[in-house]
Amino acid sequence: MLENGLTVDANAIVQDSEVCEAGKELPCTPAVKLKLSLLYTLKNSAVRLETTERYVSDQYSESENRKDQRIDAYATVDLKAVKPFKIKAWPPNGSSTSRTFSMPTSRCTTAIPTMESGLSRV
Repeated sequence: MLENGLTVDANAIVQDSEVCEAGKELPCTPAVKLKLSLLYTLKNSAVRLETTERYVSDQYSESENRKDQRIDAYATVDLKAVKPFKIKAWPPNGSSTSRTFSMPTSRCTTAIPTMESGLSRV
């Protein structure tokens, strides 16, 4: 975590899934997968804001690698706000025991166009 409450997480996977004997790609195996996450905790608050961007390159759904089996590259963006809250133990017995839970308060996923494919399905 950086000093200003920002956390950055990045991942990249680059793979060659060609079956040498057949000269075709393995199904459901994209050559490139990228992920970037940013998390920010608001000062003087337990509220956390998060965004995750993902990119997946094109791939094939079947081992024949026909044009109609090609799944276009796509990217997604997830947005999330998290506000922890406390739930007191039940039944009330005079103790001050409580548990803290974190639940997302909002979340959305949006497909965005890529250079190769225009707007793609997710």
